[in-house]
Amino acid sequence: MQRFFIYPILSAAVILIQSPVFAQHSFPFLGEITENDVIVRAGQNQNFEQVSRLDKGSGVVVVAKSYSWYKIQLPADAQIFISDKYIERKGKQGLVTAKDVNVRAGADINFSIVGQLTQGDTVTILDTKPGWYKIAPVEQSYGWVKEEFVAFKSNTLPPGNPPEVVPQPKEEKAAEEKRVEEKVDKKAEGKALITIEGELAALKQPVSSDIHYQVLSKDKSVYLIRGLTFVLDDLVGLNVRIEGSLEEGNPAQTPSPVVNVSKIQLIL
Repeated sequence: MQRFFIYPILSAAVILIQSPVFAQHSFPFLGEITENDVIVRAGQNQNFEQVSRLDKGSGVVVVAKSYSWYKIQLPADAQIFISDKYIERKGKQGLVTAKDVNVRAGADINFSIVGQLTQGDTVTILDTKPGWYKIAPVEQSYGWVKEEFVAFKSNTLPPGNPPEVVPQPKEEKAAEEKRVEEKVDKKAEGKALITIEGELAALKQPVSSDIHYQVLSKDKSVYLIRGLTFVLDDLVGLNVRIEGSLEEGNPAQTPSPVVNVSKIQLIL
């Protein structure tokens, strides 16, 4: 007999998985990397893009925590980019000419957002790519490292402007869930609904910045899954039943159909 555990993702307005761990230190704080070759990623998941590597003894400013990941100010060698459409360039310096301009982990709109700048902010331009500038990391740009590789060092931060104190994980998740609800609700309008069962797996290479998973259904069909990362991460490798809207027309030219998750059930 199959048993189902239901994880409503959209309109039920229920927090799906509460974080079992509370921060041991107030944010922000100064941490120290405890191992060599520690990867800094664009998000709190191993599928996000790598933006830098840190060696043992490196200092990091930690501004928040989400599950087993620390959010840090990006180190000086991080690889980040900004669209040249919103930059007025003067030599190696650039002036941001619009509000809410995204800073990304690569030179394409499909790369993850690692920060945001606004009109009047300045950047240092390191290199150019078609349509993009590679820039030196700014205070408003962040990456993620595994908590196990960071040791608390001090509540006293290095000289300079203090980092923005970002929302605590619970508030971040609630805000992210609301944004995804609105996004997926709009995508679901007029779309075909679908229910699939199979094992949820993480993609070795994400198809886009918001598609990191797939399900192999009972009839051997493969579906790409778009949903909340902090929910789906905990279900990787398990059999699930997913209800959602099937994207039509394959606008992203993905290799398999894409399902926007509205409800997910764990099958035991």
